[in-house]
Amino acid sequence: MSSFTIVGYFALTNGRKVDVPKKNSGRTTTFTEYTSCLQCSDDTAADLLIHHYSQTTPLPDLTVAFVVAKASIPANPVEPILLLTLQPFPLPGDPQSEQYDLATPDCLYPLVFAIGHASHFEKPADPSSTKSVLLATNSYIHNENRPTNIRYVSFASHQLTLF
Repeated sequence: MSSFTIVGYFALTNGRKVDVPKKNSGRTTTFTEYTSCLQCSDDTAADLLIHHYSQTTPLPDLTVAFVVAKASIPANPVEPILLLTLQPFPLPGDPQSEQYDLATPDCLYPLVFAIGHASHFEKPADPSSTKSVLLATNSYIHNENRPTNIRYVSFASHQLTLF
């Protein structure tokens, strides 16, 4: 058993309807797909595709939403991270106004919840050195299991490296 969930605030852009075919049937499921990014601890950003089961009109660009989602990080770093929302909560207001930005919570980094198989643990002889553990997880998204490897790296300040 494994699970990989991300919880946090994301700015949603480029909302559009996407039909994803179901395996072994001629049917499709309609999602609203948004583009966003994940701010990493090393000041890089990872592209996100956020899918939400929805028949409604997409939200305006730059709407900030609190998102609870199953996650999949592909092995190929060029591909975007896929989040399948369990429940998005868009923040009210006009995303184009300055007041909207001021009212948005200042939470740059999302919370990551992962259950999986710890396959590698590095513990150096020097206790003040970097320690890490590799965790293999799976998320069932769009009718398939999507594996993700997460390396947790502990420095003087705790950091998480996703790959």
